[in-house]
Amino acid sequence: MSKQAAILLLLLTLAAAQQGSLQVTPLNSVLFANSNYQVSYYTFKTLPSSATFLLDFTSTYIVVPNTTLNVTASVGSSSVNGATGTCSSSKCTLKLNNQVAANSNLSFVVGNLQNPYFLMNQTIVTIITFNSSYS
Repeated sequence: MSKQAAILLLLLTLAAAQQGSLQVTPLNSVLFANSNYQVSYYTFKTLPSSATFLLDFTSTYIVVPNTTLNVTASVGSSSVNGATGTCSSSKCTLKLNNQVAANSNLSFVVGNLQNPYFLMNQTIVTIITFNSSYS
């Protein structure tokens, strides 16, 4: 096998191993203002109702309250009831509490966070746990 073919195989394997794509976006882009944030996720695999999303804001300048969050959720264009979110020490845990079919877009709107006071890339560490033994 040539070196190029091996690299292509490695890239295809890595792409197939990806579980989804997650984005975190403020809905109000004014610096140092309170804002709801949208957490969007595309899942390639079925997401069980026990799945959790951990968002770690500790390495950002986004101010996160230590409280239960106001959360609204949707899958595609349909609203979902029962989503929950809590934050403590700049780490937030979101739960959809509903199963999601493979190849679906899901979205949480959480608030009320405070935007950073200057423009800079804010790296948010995220962990998605499908169940207790598989992240």
